[in-house]
Amino acid sequence: MKESKYRLALLGWLLTAMVFGGIAWGDKVVLNDGTSVEGSVKRSGDDGWDVTQADGKVVHISRENVRQIEATPRTGEPDAALDKLASLRRTVEHISDLRVIRERFERFIEQNKGTTAADAAAKDLATWQDRIDRQMTKFGNRWVTADEKVEINQKNYLILDSVRQMIVAGRFNEADLPLQQLLADDPGNAGALYLHGFLQVKGEQWPLAHKTLEAARDAIAAAGDTSGPTSNNLAVVLWRQGQFAAALLNFEAAMTSPGKFLEPILDNVAEALNTLPPEQKNTPIAQKVAKHFAELDAVMQQLMFQSGQYRWGATWVTKPQFEQLKAAEAEVQKKLTDMQAQFDADVADIDRIDKKVADNQKAMKRIENTSYAVDATGRVYQMPLPAAYYDYDHDCTTLLHQKMDLSAKLASLRATARALQQSLPVPKFTGLEKMIGPEGTPMPALPATPPATQATTPTPP
Repeated sequence: MKESKYRLALLGWLLTAMVFGGIAWGDKVVLNDGTSVEGSVKRSGDDGWDVTQADGKVVHISRENVRQIEATPRTGEPDAALDKLASLRRTVEHISDLRVIRERFERFIEQNKGTTAADAAAKDLATWQDRIDRQMTKFGNRWVTADEKVEINQKNYLILDSVRQMIVAGRFNEADLPLQQLLADDPGNAGALYLHGFLQVKGEQWPLAHKTLEAARDAIAAAGDTSGPTSNNLAVVLWRQGQFAAALLNFEAAMTSPGKFLEPILDNVAEALNTLPPEQKNTPIAQKVAKHFAELDAVMQQLMFQSGQYRWGATWVTKPQFEQLKAAEAEVQKKLTDMQAQFDADVADIDRIDKKVADNQKAMKRIENTSYAVDATGRVYQMPLPAAYYDYDHDCTTLLHQKMDLSAKLASLRATARALQQSLPVPKFTGLEKMIGPEGTPMPALPATPPATQATTPTPP
């Protein structure tokens, strides 16, 4: 029975569409629950209809949810004008310049004179002109006045500062909800994106943190500013993902940014340059970063010297520690030097083996190439290989086993060398770059007139 009603409703709708030339802007789709959706109705495959509402929003309705469709007769207006208006409304949602939006609606009205779509566009144009007259600007997905923007900035500033304090206290789960709400209200809030990326790193969500911190960096750049901590944290994430060149680019940006976070940034760059794979060390970006680091770190060492601190790898130590560590390092270096001789000898043996194996394989290939003959019928056949061929083959197998043993020995030597370096009372390097925490949040300037209830809120550093 239900299927019969559906078919009758569909038949009625199709007949109306045939008589009047299609579905009009004022069509109504009545649902099984008694509610209805009005707009321009179009079939969407075999599973239902898409309804474009007056505000440009498209609602998909599944076939099984439809009770009937009430079609409004056409007035002769082509579907194209209404479709273009809906498309225009969707397009301007992503434009933040009111004058550009006004020009687009004026052009649409001129091109579609005498249509219902042009009349609807004229009403939209009046709304956009009112926003221009009131000097409104886009904030997130909303258009607000200057006073409204100040009020929103005040509220968001206090929320951001509260979230920052939660994270400092280690209340990560508690900080997540207000942070998500803030980003929903203001998706381009650089401070919120920074903290969100920091929490994603805490949760080891590296790809998500990469995307979030890139958005934070881009939001800061769009405002004509830079943030050393943001570029640093993005570099740390990229390094963790093995994207060394991109990480170095962001470390370079971090070193270039002004601010009080140069010391931890330089410590991270020291770690990065120490662990950079050999094949990456001579790239232009690696050389540029190394040169810039050396220049900035020379100045930093002079400043730190005044407070009795000395550069030790990727960290800082006092003068007594420095002298003790230098003596311990000398002992370690002597052991490493002794190991280096063995290391070099093993590497030379591996090179010799590789050359010998290559020579044997060439000899085997020559023997194979001369082992073919042609019988009286013209058939090609291979003659038995001589004993020398198998001698070469056996020698290759022996050599490859020797190479495996030497490779394992080299790996053991490298591990021993790393352990020796880490055996210092204070290791020079840890192999890990560090994030800058909530203290590096790019906070906007505190609005000049905060709400009276928040007048005593201290200004964060």
